[in-house]
Amino acid sequence: MSFKHILLSLLLLTAFISLAAQGETIYSIRVEGHKTISPELVTSAIGIRVGDLLDPEAVAQAIKTLYKMGVFKDIRVFSEEYRTGVNLIFSIVENPVLTQIDFIGFKAIKKDRIDELLGLKIGSFWNDYQNTRIQHRLFKEYQSKGFSNAKVIVYEHLSEDNRMRVKVEVEEGKRV
Repeated sequence: MSFKHILLSLLLLTAFISLAAQGETIYSIRVEGHKTISPELVTSAIGIRVGDLLDPEAVAQAIKTLYKMGVFKDIRVFSEEYRTGVNLIFSIVENPVLTQIDFIGFKAIKKDRIDELLGLKIGSFWNDYQNTRIQHRLFKEYQSKGFSNAKVIVYEHLSEDNRMRVKVEVEEGKRV
């Protein structure tokens, strides 16, 4: 999710919560949409507790904190009236988990160097920026070795169970 989307989400959220429920007691905090991340991890990271008064700034900070974890693609927070206060609902969409990565066509760069450049680990979370980051880093490495016409393509395959398989293919071209 881009910075603009995060900022817009935070502004809309802050406006909504301030109008709807500012200062009301939080009766419960619920996490929806989780697949691999436990709801307890989310609730422990947000810094908001049951019994606190609802504060839009605290909610905005909680969203920022969760995004910084690098685990979530989308985070939305809703409040619903309950007794004399509110229930908070964190609706999350997790980034997929990287389960496989294949490298094809690499001759001028050794596997160890690719691993060092990319820092990808099976089991880590895959986000929308990884594809561009991989292409950029590998292209720069090829340029430094004199392969200025190299083409790097990253193919992504997302399964229904939120698992990401990635294939990185390079056409090195000729050294210039």
